[in-house]
Amino acid sequence: MDAGTSQKVHAAIEQMGPLPVLDRTVRRVCALAEVDSADLELISTIERDETFAVNLLRYANSAAVARRIRPTTIRDAVTTIGRRELRRLALEAVTYRYLERVPGNGGASRGHLHLHAVSVATCAAETAERAGANTDLAHLAGLLHDVGKLVLPLVFGEETLERIAKAHRGGSGRALAELETLGIDHAEAGALVARLSEVPEVVVAAIARHHGAGEGVLSPEAACVQVANSAVAMFGGIEPDPVALAGALAVLGLDASILDELAEAVVPEPTQPDGPLSRRITELERAAHTDSLTGIANRGH
Repeated sequence: MDAGTSQKVHAAIEQMGPLPVLDRTVRRVCALAEVDSADLELISTIERDETFAVNLLRYANSAAVARRIRPTTIRDAVTTIGRRELRRLALEAVTYRYLERVPGNGGASRGHLHLHAVSVATCAAETAERAGANTDLAHLAGLLHDVGKLVLPLVFGEETLERIAKAHRGGSGRALAELETLGIDHAEAGALVARLSEVPEVVVAAIARHHGAGEGVLSPEAACVQVANSAVAMFGGIEPDPVALAGALAVLGLDASILDELAEAVVPEPTQPDGPLSRRITELERAAHTDSLTGIANRGH
């Protein structure tokens, strides 16, 4: 990346503002979620920020979230979901608002980038659990791994990024096309966003290398994000980089069978598994409206 491009990228990042993980309420929630005896203070902290509380509950009950338990109050969220899960839910909810508009992404519907981010974050945390890596850092890195896609259209224009995105649905092919055309890809741009927002360096490195590029020793958390991103791409019919995937699995000491387990973690189970198939199809048809929060058809999700 030349000096002129670097200056434009930094200006675009300043225009976007800091990552949502720096939000005061979110940081307080994440800190209290680590304290076993802080449930009452955690509930009080969330309820004092009315906007955050409403957005959190709306997100927790939206089509974007594949969870069996649907909390109706903040107390429900703390007591039934659990503090660790609530911490992740809070990060996902505020990140949704940050990723809400996705220009230069091949005409993707509003909310699609966020659903991809949550899927990768969930996969990364599941992978970290099995590999003994830090699950919270892997989840955060997965959630933010594509944030660079918000920067590039601001620097190079939406039309340029639309052409690249339509020619390359995703994966390492898209990152390579960005690099060849623009001199920077969304992984490098996302790492700059994270570093300027003072996100932990292990998360920055994971964002920078989520398509397998880069030099040096791959951290376990970065390997988790590589595996997760490859797995989610495969679920969507996009071929991953086999060399990067094999290398990440080797770092974690896992084999390819982990991909089947990740599929079960990401693809939600039916909420009503019993009953005739015709009844379930009727219910799906009835639910096939556009979700008010994500703008995505519920049935499609």
